Amino acid sequence: MVRRIFAYVFITATVVIIVLALTQSPLPKGPGVELVVTKCQTCHGLEYLTDSAGISREMWAETISEMEEYGMEIEPQERETILNYLATYLGPHPPSEADRSPHSSKSRNRTIDAAELYRQSCAACHQAQGEGMGRLAPPLAGNEMLLKDRRYALLVVLHGLEGEIEVGDRTFDGQMPPMAHLRDEQVAAIVNYILTAWGNDQRRPTDFAPLSPEDVTKARSESLTPQQVWEYRRKLR
Repeated sequence: MVRRIFAYVFITATVVIIVLALTQSPLPKGPGVELVVTKCQTCHGLEYLTDSAGISREMWAETISEMEEYGMEIEPQERETILNYLATYLGPHPPSEADRSPHSSKSRNRTIDAAELYRQSCAACHQAQGEGMGRLAPPLAGNEMLLKDRRYALLVVLHGLEGEIEVGDRTFDGQMPPMAHLRDEQVAAIVNYILTAWGNDQRRPTDFAPLSPEDVTKARSESLTPQQVWEYRRKLR
């Protein structure tokens, strides 16, 4: 009986601490923030994370690995969730405040400028004309793999991509971070823009149909990792 009471008190206290931490947290809201607070605040203040805001996905991955070496216990799926959160909301290109409130009437009714959305979210690496950048970001213009399977293009934008790939006669080993913070209609707009711009509309399959927000909703529910998207790409060859 005493043990049950102690366990109840301990669990209740833990829940209260987590709720208070989330209420007072300096971290932006987003998928995975609760796990970040629970795991990271065990050893240090959350200011450590906000002070590091702006670093790349690779650097956040190294930071998590260092924390594991110091004794942080974390499951593989938890690691992926934390990394996706940090890379998205505390990475080089965090979403705007409006994008963090996807269900507000303002965000739902706003007209989407797909070209501008691409410029804000993708052009820094893939460039304005979709030509890509060095070995970091492959070209999107004339990218046969993207045009071959629109679902693949959707999965890359939504869930990210990690692993060496070949586009044409070039090899790329950069990492594409997930863009899951974007609303379903925004993701659909970006993918449709990429598959239409820079002459891609002349290379698409004859049965091509634009993606809808409902297509994105379905793909989002799969919760794939960037490595799983890479496996999906490999099977397309």
